[in-house]
Amino acid sequence: MSIDRRLRLLEAKRSSPYADIEKLIEQHRLYDEITDEQRARYCEYVGIPQDVFEEIDLAVLGDLHTSLRKFDPPTPEELNEILVEAKAGKFRV
Repeated sequence: MSIDRRLRLLEAKRSSPYADIEKLIEQHRLYDEITDEQRARYCEYVGIPQDVFEEIDLAVLGDLHTSLRKFDPPTPEELNEILVEAKAGKFRV
């Protein structure tokens, strides 16, 4: 492995507390194929309690065979827009 690649990997680990999860996302891993510890970390990453995440997946999809996805937290403006839509009864799907 080249020195440049090693440096990039080290920088990525330092810059994100969820570098392990981001790597799983880049590898196109599926939720039902990762370990329980990785599932807990992924749910922490997306900001949803694990039991709620799994209950929703099971209710909507019927299984936990879900692609891991990158989640960017909403900006304050986006969050405000979501709140306005929710109050108006317009829910985004």
